Amino acid sequence: MGESIIAISLTLIVPNMESRDNFPSLTPQQNGVAERKNRTIQEMARCMLGYLPSLLWGEAINTTIHILNRCPMKVVEGKTPYEVWIGKKSNISHFRVFGCDAYTFVILEKRKRLAKKYKKCIFVGYDNKHQGYMLYQPSTRAVFMSRDVKFDELPNESISSDHRNDDDDSSIAPN
Repeated sequence: MGESIIAISLTLIVPNMESRDNFPSLTPQQNGVAERKNRTIQEMARCMLGYLPSLLWGEAINTTIHILNRCPMKVVEGKTPYEVWIGKKSNISHFRVFGCDAYTFVILEKRKRLAKKYKKCIFVGYDNKHQGYMLYQPSTRAVFMSRDVKFDELPNESISSDHRNDDDDSSIAPN
């Protein structure tokens, strides 16, 4: 649809120009490479969101792109898009587990005398402009950037552990 609008507006500017669409509208399958990349980004973001609120989809998309830009690609002979664009190898030591618990330092001016120095948040991405991490605070439903962060990347026992007994055969379906 967008291609048709552009073609119509160009026809109005240049009246004798022929309108020619490379791809018919509503047929994304004919634009294979770009559509496959979009699908990869969407699927990675959907997996990262998991049990997190869907309002964080934008952060999940940004984090997916941040990760993919630092992964080697065949098209550029095993280099990363970051390496091709910037001209130096990317450093991935700052990578963290999406959705893990993060504790951010609360500066003295923003806390009371005996209040906790750290507040618990959820890690939801990387800040592209500054060297910081994007954090989500569920109580205020706010996403903010912080540099002073400690991470707890180990899986939560209540979510990851399977409480079934190994001797229990109730999960085996009868033939």
